[in-house]
Amino acid sequence: MIHTRREWIITREENIRAFHQLLYLLAQDQGQIVETTSLSLELGRSAPTVASYLSTLDQTYVNILLQSCHTNLADEPRKSLRTYLHDLGIRSIILKGFRPPEDRGDRGRIHESFVLISLLPVLAPNMEPLFWRRKKG
Repeated sequence: MIHTRREWIITREENIRAFHQLLYLLAQDQGQIVETTSLSLELGRSAPTVASYLSTLDQTYVNILLQSCHTNLADEPRKSLRTYLHDLGIRSIILKGFRPPEDRGDRGRIHESFVLISLLPVLAPNMEPLFWRRKKG
């Protein structure tokens, strides 16, 4: 895939490896807050490149990016993102995790993801799911 406006080519071998590693990190941290800067350090790519990858995954319905709810509360973190893969089966393939639900340590993440994925089709076109989190947790 060639993205002419930003002038990067995702099909280069080093980009494919970084993209694959990003998918693994997103699957591993399903439902967790992610920071572009942390991901960029781990992937060895610039923060704008990682942000572009995340945007591509979101626009192609591979990953769901949830923004934090912004209000004027001083104790609410800004610019936080939570990510969820659209397909929990693909997540299991990426993580090579096919144990029964009762034997999994990530049951909560799977249930949370399932609820979000189930809500998306019933939201009105002008609605966007957000999450709320305070600095205290």
